[in-house]
Amino acid sequence: MALELWIAIGVAVLFAIPVARVTIYRRQYSRIEDVELFVRPINIEDFERVTDPAEDWLLRSSTSDCEFKKLKRQKTRLCAEHLSRMAHNAEVIQGWSHAAHMVLSTNVSAPSDERASLMFQISETATEIRICTVLARVQVGLWLVLRADVLPLWLMPQLRGIRIIAGADILASYQNLIRLTKTVSRFYGPECSERISSVL
Repeated sequence: MALELWIAIGVAVLFAIPVARVTIYRRQYSRIEDVELFVRPINIEDFERVTDPAEDWLLRSSTSDCEFKKLKRQKTRLCAEHLSRMAHNAEVIQGWSHAAHMVLSTNVSAPSDERASLMFQISETATEIRICTVLARVQVGLWLVLRADVLPLWLMPQLRGIRIIAGADILASYQNLIRLTKTVSRFYGPECSERISSVL
């Protein structure tokens, strides 16, 4: 009886922690300073290289089967890390852009209309990235959990398909998000723009 009670309590706690993290203790990103402080660095060229089929072919032709499978697992983990960072950065930028859009949408002056439109575009792009990265992370996570790297080479999943999810190119959308964010940061002054450009 006591063992079942402890198991039930353990399961309840394990369920309550993520729910509390998402609902009660959720971080609110609403200022341009939050973008500067909380975004995580991403090497775009590295992500392109990880998802490049030519890189896979080069590795496959220059390594043994066993070594290739180890490298493929490392690349899959690196891809998962890049997707996680993209999702996080999109969340931070989305929070700031949504809050700024709500403030700017009440103004009627022409510059505010332009900024509000840009903020809406940023929020929309960030939402698209977050949805696509969730789908891509589930797919990559399944490959890692189910040890897709131990499959025969011809059955191993290809990372090149991760870039295009539901018809959207994650990398192109992310680069567009960064470009829009840098553009809008100019409205906050040259110092802020320089700081945002340096962290993105």
